[in-house]
Amino acid sequence: MNYIGMYAFAEAIKAAGSVDDPEKIMAHMQDGLDNLPEEKQVYIIPKIDPNGGFESELIVAAIEDGKVVPIKAD
Repeated sequence: MNYIGMYAFAEAIKAAGSVDDPEKIMAHMQDGLDNLPEEKQVYIIPKIDPNGGFESELIVAAIEDGKVVPIKAD
């Protein structure tokens, strides 16, 4: 999450046109996610929640009999 967060933050700074206005940068975090280059999208994070957190689908898995088995997370 830190990896993708850094790139989203960098894109938000570009969209905000500011490196020192935290409110303006935060207001552009969704733009940061929307403008994230595909090669930097380690996870799919479609949007920012009202508290500023990333909203994404949680995907987990286990190894059973030597195979990766997806587990639905609620």
